Amino acid sequence: MKTSFCRWLTLVATSGVSALLLTSSCGRQPIQTIDDTNTDTVTVTGAFADWTPATSSFAGGVFLLLDSSTNEVFKSDEIKVDKTNFKIENVPVSGKYYGVLLDGSFEPKAYLQKTASDGKIQRIFKLGNSGGQLGTIVVRDGKLESSQHSDLDFQTLGSYKELKKFESEYSTNFTANPDIDSDGVPNVLDTDVDGDGETLSNSLDALTYNGKVDVFDSTIPWQYNYGYGIPKQGYFKCDHLRTPKSKDPAILSANLKFQCNLKLSPAPVEKVELSSTTFFKDAAKLWDGATAYDWLMHDDASAGDLFSGDGIWTSQFSLDESVNASKNQMIIASVTLKTGTKKAYITSLEPTLKLKPASDQSSKPIAKFTDKTKLDVNFQLENLAGPVKGFQISATIFEDSNDKEIKTLSQTLTDGTTASFTIDNTLLNLTENAADKYRVKIRIQAPSALPGLLGSAFELYSGTLTYPAP
Repeated sequence: MKTSFCRWLTLVATSGVSALLLTSSCGRQPIQTIDDTNTDTVTVTGAFADWTPATSSFAGGVFLLLDSSTNEVFKSDEIKVDKTNFKIENVPVSGKYYGVLLDGSFEPKAYLQKTASDGKIQRIFKLGNSGGQLGTIVVRDGKLESSQHSDLDFQTLGSYKELKKFESEYSTNFTANPDIDSDGVPNVLDTDVDGDGETLSNSLDALTYNGKVDVFDSTIPWQYNYGYGIPKQGYFKCDHLRTPKSKDPAILSANLKFQCNLKLSPAPVEKVELSSTTFFKDAAKLWDGATAYDWLMHDDASAGDLFSGDGIWTSQFSLDESVNASKNQMIIASVTLKTGTKKAYITSLEPTLKLKPASDQSSKPIAKFTDKTKLDVNFQLENLAGPVKGFQISATIFEDSNDKEIKTLSQTLTDGTTASFTIDNTLLNLTENAADKYRVKIRIQAPSALPGLLGSAFELYSGTLTYPAP
């Protein structure tokens, strides 16, 4: 009955403020396809106040409205040091939004919020009587306060008091919740969606749900990974591979190779562009490490895209690891339809790799042949709060003299610290000639939260090995 009533209101509402007041009382329905349109829109305006604009901490960033139902983003142009006012056009008046300021590093810096009488923080709001005019916005202690604050209709949906661990039991009965761990950070921006303190990636972790039972991402319905979700349409996700610049384990410098995938329902898309912090964009190259990167996504079987016209847009770029800026850096995909309509979606770029070899790894044997039938791999990890049970590990044996790959062995990790591979030398054909030396490349890969995607990973190399063990 409520849905029908909302639709009726939308039909009879006139343009302007009347339409805003009527339809804003009804939640925005999840859009069915990317080319769905909403006729009741408004232009949102405002300006950020800063006592010291010459050193503005949010210059180079953007202000965005994140729809809590659809995960669609409506964003301003880049905020300038000398021009902090903004305008966001074609914002549906019926939406329920987070108001988020991304700073120059594209990290969430502050939220529009209100403290309710019961002490709970409310961050989701309707535009209400503001007419989209947010007025002057002051940035203070992680929150945004608007001169039109009283005209915004803040919601109890997604309200929170303090961070708490996600205590729900595993269930296939999916219930939509824009902030599953009640920490005030929407799932799509949260690097710890289930509130268990593990930040391996922007997903439910490989082992989750408060440890009562072993529940892996592979057994969780795709809806539970809605940190990536674009309801009724698809997902937006960026995985990364940390790969050393040298096969010498003593050289720890590395490159990060990113692959971003945007899944959309079939629609006449003209182009998709990625955006992130300026200096990050300037430093990016293609995977070859030399060619300039244009920050475009592809669905034409080129530039890393596998199939033309399948609705999965792909982009690949690489960065020197030293360029990393922030642990919660976001990236935005801006979609332009052939009709001229624009859409945008956001996800974490994860520029700080959570899985990496320990700093003293080079002083320890990463891999060694123990006899003619055994390869033992030992590794230590930094920045890892939880288990890597369920992760994949592979060992690629190659000739040290010419980098010729001989064989890749793989298995699923069980204890998270070591792995042993049985060598069938009738297939590997390793020689015992003292002049023949080998190396091993180890790859440890987190399980992807979505089927058909690889998941983030890192690689490291062993020193030179003699076969069999001396």
